[in-house]
Amino acid sequence: MRPLALLLTLALFGACSSSPPGERVGRAGLAFTSDTSILVDFEFDGRLFVDAETAGGDVTPFIQVQVLYSAGQLNGDRSLGHYSELQISNVRTSPTDDASTFEVDYHAALPVAWGNGSAPSSYTLILPARVGDDDQNAFAAKYGTDCVTPDEGPPVDVSRMYISYRPYIAGCVLDPNDVVYLDASVGVSSGNTNGKYPEYQRIWADNELDIVTMFSVGNEGETSNDDEGIATYNGFVTQLAAYFVKIQPDPSKRTAPDGLTETPGIEMPAVTFTATLDDGRKVKVDTRLVSYHVADDGSVFDDWYNALTPSADAIVYAGHAGLGYNIETLEEKGTFRSGQYMIWFMNSCDTLAYLDRTLIDRRAALNPDDPNGTKYMDVLANVMPGYFSVNAAMTMDFIDTLVTSAGPAATPKTYQELLSLFDPRVGVVVTGEEDNTYEPPVTPAADDPPDHSSDTAENPIAATEQPDSNSNSGGCDVSSHHARPFAALKLCAAACLGLLLRRRSSRRINAK
Repeated sequence: MRPLALLLTLALFGACSSSPPGERVGRAGLAFTSDTSILVDFEFDGRLFVDAETAGGDVTPFIQVQVLYSAGQLNGDRSLGHYSELQISNVRTSPTDDASTFEVDYHAALPVAWGNGSAPSSYTLILPARVGDDDQNAFAAKYGTDCVTPDEGPPVDVSRMYISYRPYIAGCVLDPNDVVYLDASVGVSSGNTNGKYPEYQRIWADNELDIVTMFSVGNEGETSNDDEGIATYNGFVTQLAAYFVKIQPDPSKRTAPDGLTETPGIEMPAVTFTATLDDGRKVKVDTRLVSYHVADDGSVFDDWYNALTPSADAIVYAGHAGLGYNIETLEEKGTFRSGQYMIWFMNSCDTLAYLDRTLIDRRAALNPDDPNGTKYMDVLANVMPGYFSVNAAMTMDFIDTLVTSAGPAATPKTYQELLSLFDPRVGVVVTGEEDNTYEPPVTPAADDPPDHSSDTAENPIAATEQPDSNSNSGGCDVSSHHARPFAALKLCAAACLGLLLRRRSSRRINAK
């Protein structure tokens, strides 16, 4: 494979934003909520080396690729960069003593979800000194066995090296000519929020809760119920059926698919459950088993998704990131309407790295009062790998949180309380909640007489309860290979690399 071949074409540079020295690349960061991480800001002066031809063009994509190699190192510290918010400035290119090599110096600011205890005051990034096409292949060949996480199945090929890379692992010996050591200052970001709620009042404004859920096949082309992804889908459907009986025991007030069994699998890849609760609220969950690559489902998926997304209060995807391709695909799909608030939950491996502003900007375009694209959408994403074994339980916890957020016995949870229900290994975080306004009504103290002066008929919402944390076990979302795309997010270099990989051999890799 030639991971940067497409990067070096004229078409690529036409697609990328050219950035003169001193201009910052990136956009203002979003807010951040987590129960396992804290958002910190890395600032560092970077350095890499390029050939003469590269030095004569826009070197920004090469900087982005180099910084992307921090993903593996940070994952080793239970952390991950928010690469779509990378900012680059003060780019300078100068010749070296070797006439064929030029040095590129730059300043970078990168938001990082830090999940390894208290945030440090500094951190040393160890990144490849050269990220040209042949350089990356040589780096993977040289360090793809001793300098990668063992569960990635060494030797690691170039397509997975950026996320597998662990420079501090025992036995990793790096040639100083192959890497640069970049000392980053670390400061706690002002974007961290605490005590924010989902916008429950918007979710229940029409007295209906509409949720769309998707689960991917575990192994490409697999059809057996023994497949991890299909088994997860089957288990979720079984749990969902039982849940609807729980929230509405009266069979005349709920619906389920005809002929449903405990193994719907590929024979029944799309199901819908509905219920009208005793307090009059309506709940509907549509779920679908999707292919290893979502785009492979073509118009069948598009028709199903487009029909559901305009009224969706929440959308959940649980499964393979598909070399980042599934996240990118879902960001571009769906039909939305103005004023419709939605929670978008992407539960796959390292999804925070893959998200860009595509969907956010699409949503902003629908709502003139929401130029930041966050007023009507919150995003949940993983910092660490996902696991098939916990996907169904996490999705059920998410659904139950939304169902129990309203009604006579409501227990609305904050985002931190919701996240505490999830397996902590996954490290789910929330972005886009900075403008949320929901606050639960205050319940009168037990020794105070109720205030009847306003003569209202509404039931007060109960005080929030802190749920117990839930730690599940199971295999990683990708089973054996654990590969993730070299292209995270739609930074120029990353997007093009993802395209190259998925059009060539990436589809043969079990990737996160």
